[in-house]
Amino acid sequence: LFNYWMYNRLNEISHTHSGFNITDALNKIESIWRDRVHDKNSVDYYQKCKPDIVLFKYTDWKLRKELFDYYVDISDIISTAKYFTTGCRDYYKYVKYKKSLFDHFETPCSISYNYDCPNFFDACKKYHPDKVLTDFICYQDMKKEEEAQAQVHEEEQEEVHEKPHAIGPLIGAENPNPSTPTAKQAGNALLGVAVTTMTSGA
Repeated sequence: LFNYWMYNRLNEISHTHSGFNITDALNKIESIWRDRVHDKNSVDYYQKCKPDIVLFKYTDWKLRKELFDYYVDISDIISTAKYFTTGCRDYYKYVKYKKSLFDHFETPCSISYNYDCPNFFDACKKYHPDKVLTDFICYQDMKKEEEAQAQVHEEEQEEVHEKPHAIGPLIGAENPNPSTPTAKQAGNALLGVAVTTMTSGA
């Protein structure tokens, strides 16, 4: 989690500071970090969060980070959306939107020992949106709403065909505001604990 957060932060800096070399920065951080976790006199030797810059050699590292964030957050989401209606609709949209991540990695991860497959993908499989959403307390209501929207969309498309010059609305997968779900807050909270622990030596 911290590795992904660190690289994401460096990536943001590289876009706002001209001349910033993200590779040099990563190498310097890795050197300092490894000294800490390999020093038996350091508390970090026993509480290891190892640097792993290999993660960022992939062009789809942002998707990997997004999938890992989902993996970290999903248990809390399930425990909430399974029993409480408050926020369930937002959680439903958030989880459903993540289905594209599983679709993205499904092919490389179907091949044994494929280095293009995230090493945590197997652990994510049980949290595939198709398996998770059916347990949400608002599932039936959301399905009915989606079916109604699909029906309206179908009728509008028929009207478009009847009127060649009419422009129909574009309806696609809804991209929920990532700041909406409590899941993101939970992930940041967990990261905050990790960073505090490393910096304080607690």
